Amino acid sequence: MGLLGAALFGISNVVYKSQSAEIEPIAINAFKMWVALPVIAFVVLLLFYPTGFTVPLASIPFLATSIILGAGIGDFMYLTSQSRIGVSRAFPIAMTFPIITYFFSILFLNELLLITRFAGVILAILGIIIITREQAQQEIPILQQTQDHTSIRWDILGITLAILAAVSWATATVILQIGLVGADPIDANLIRILIGSFFLLPFFFFAQQRGMPLPTKRATKYVVIAGFFGMGIGSILYVNAVFFTGAAVTSVIAATAPIFALPFTILFLKEKVTSLIILGTLLTISGVWLVVLGF
Repeated sequence: MGLLGAALFGISNVVYKSQSAEIEPIAINAFKMWVALPVIAFVVLLLFYPTGFTVPLASIPFLATSIILGAGIGDFMYLTSQSRIGVSRAFPIAMTFPIITYFFSILFLNELLLITRFAGVILAILGIIIITREQAQQEIPILQQTQDHTSIRWDILGITLAILAAVSWATATVILQIGLVGADPIDANLIRILIGSFFLLPFFFFAQQRGMPLPTKRATKYVVIAGFFGMGIGSILYVNAVFFTGAAVTSVIAATAPIFALPFTILFLKEKVTSLIILGTLLTISGVWLVVLGF
């Protein structure tokens, strides 16, 4: 479920990326959350669980905090960081979150420190960083064309926000695992998405008041379809993965989303396969294998 969820996240991100000229990041975040809400409500209330709802009241604060920290604050800080220092620098910093998640799991969830698993985390992150930096070099981000290269590299706020995004994502994943104790993961996900949908409302309207243009109909259509699979189906798989395998393993698997997106970026965004991308892919696969095996 974790791998399938990562695949849906990765593929949906390709769609978001392809529409970025016609829709703002805050609108993408809001739309994918809002389209996921009726999907998950249908699954919980009409399809699988018509007779019961299993979420202890004590779990709700943890579930709420996990979605606000992860999809709300964490994503916002990352997107802001990316706009200041570029994806080739922001993403590698933010992608250290599986390492932080692993250490938080050891500290707060009694996770065992396994050398092979830790090595797998490092390999997987290194592979993703290599792939992302290589893709960013091919794209030549507009930010680097319009601003001074040195100022982008050493923007303290941008670097700090990328670090804080990694900490937020790691904390959110660990808190999610705590919130799932005694709860049905699919029911719990409805609580998360419901709270996340309300949380993003003021951000969206505030951005509109600050002059954010409305997305085009074409971009809205693609984002809604991608949100259905990426956030709607993907979040159900993600929460179940945390429930069954724990925060540490799931965080590494979730970070592999760019691997699954690669064929689509090559096909639709015309990116090239290079030796570094192949190396990054092999490192990531090896790392995930070690993390899941965990001997």
